[in-house]
Amino acid sequence: MRANRQPLPSSKPPSYKALVKTIVFLLIFFPLCVYASRNNPAALFWNPAPKEDLTPNASYPSAAGLRNVNSNQAAFGTDVVNILAFGLDKDTSRAARQTTFRPDTIVFASIDTKNKTISLISIPRDTRVKINGKNAVDKINACFAYAYSRNNSDEENYQAGAACLVETAKDLLGVPIHYYVGADMDGAVRLIDLLGGVDVDVHANIYSNGVKKLSKGRQKLNGAEFMVYARNRLYPNGDIERVEVQQKLFQDLIKKAASPETFLRLPKLLSGLGEVAKTDMDFKKLTSLIFSISECDFSNIRSGTVPGKFLDIDGISYWEVSTIKTKQFVKSVLQQEHID
Repeated sequence: MRANRQPLPSSKPPSYKALVKTIVFLLIFFPLCVYASRNNPAALFWNPAPKEDLTPNASYPSAAGLRNVNSNQAAFGTDVVNILAFGLDKDTSRAARQTTFRPDTIVFASIDTKNKTISLISIPRDTRVKINGKNAVDKINACFAYAYSRNNSDEENYQAGAACLVETAKDLLGVPIHYYVGADMDGAVRLIDLLGGVDVDVHANIYSNGVKKLSKGRQKLNGAEFMVYARNRLYPNGDIERVEVQQKLFQDLIKKAASPETFLRLPKLLSGLGEVAKTDMDFKKLTSLIFSISECDFSNIRSGTVPGKFLDIDGISYWEVSTIKTKQFVKSVLQQEHID
């Protein structure tokens, strides 16, 4: 039995405005996006942002301005869209006590719109890396802290942190990253609920403080339950096993996002997206991406976690990776033999 189960939002009769919005979407935007995604889906994504000057100690003005710097896009062609998805360890209670937050989950997603394939690479939050633009080697989840400035607004700090994370991940993986999607813990809960819950195969009973929160087995999780499972750390292999669970959850999430059921929820989902997540994709790109993903082969998602080993430095635990082995691993998962 699941304790403290929060019910999914109740289904109420749609209001007149909601009904009109849905009809307009189905009659206008839906056909346009279907046409774009099926005839030239990647064309919507290649609008190079102006390149901004980067120096070793540069600040990070925005992820959009940085994502095309040294992107090596020619090696991939315009049929592949690479996205960095991350979840911050921020919620309402933490926001009242602190100003900087860390990515708790980091997943690189590569969508090949021509071959209809999806590849996922998880980056453990404790991965020891060179922080892009900074004279520092630290955990990759420290990027937002390094990009933080007291002189910036919250939105500017978020953009700077996302840019630092994107560039650092790009340096680590050796491939371009074109866009990002980020959410905090409260946003992730609301996003799952907007989707109507997500079907998940819970691999074991999940406990918190001795109380069973989830039972083993296939089931639909609401937002709060989804986060309980995603953030559970009581595993024999610690954070690395947790990363594997999160990657499976991410697969379940994108399957739900691209399901026919979600298409009927798109007007409400897209209108509320700005309140639950942040991305540098505009409406057309985001919608086209959803349609492109829906046509992919979900039975053959290539996935893995950046290989490495546990390392302790002065009592601090890291995930130590090899640059050469990481590049070989990425090449294998993406099946891109020409990656440098």
